[in-house]
Amino acid sequence: MGPEGPAGKDGIDGNANVKSITESVLSSDWIAEGTEGEDLYFYYEIPVPEITDDIIHSGAVIVYVKENDGSYVILPAAFNFYSNNYKSYYFTTIGFAINTGKLIIDVDYTDLNTYRPDTMEFKIVIIAGFFHGDGDLYVDFTN
Repeated sequence: MGPEGPAGKDGIDGNANVKSITESVLSSDWIAEGTEGEDLYFYYEIPVPEITDDIIHSGAVIVYVKENDGSYVILPAAFNFYSNNYKSYYFTTIGFAINTGKLIIDVDYTDLNTYRPDTMEFKIVIIAGFFHGDGDLYVDFTN
């Protein structure tokens, strides 16, 4: 083994401002909006004070839904189901929107009927953006 070379230049410090929150939405908590058979969907607002204006404008919010087997699926997501009652397939989509202090989860069914969503668990990951000395914005997804 040869001699070691000179030490490298120190890198830029990263961002450790990553928060993860787990929140369950009970089946009875989902709010129906619209008219059955036309434009019906369900939603629920989760208070998340960590979602600030700074997060909205220079950070990131990533949301996952927990599957029955314990794995997580990133949102938005679409799921295919077969209805024994109607002898047909339908899709369920789960998406989200963010606003200062809250996360809004929505569940849509392609058949637009009133299937109240089951209790669901969500993992919410909030990542603060930060500026390097050169003025460029970076979001660190490695931590």
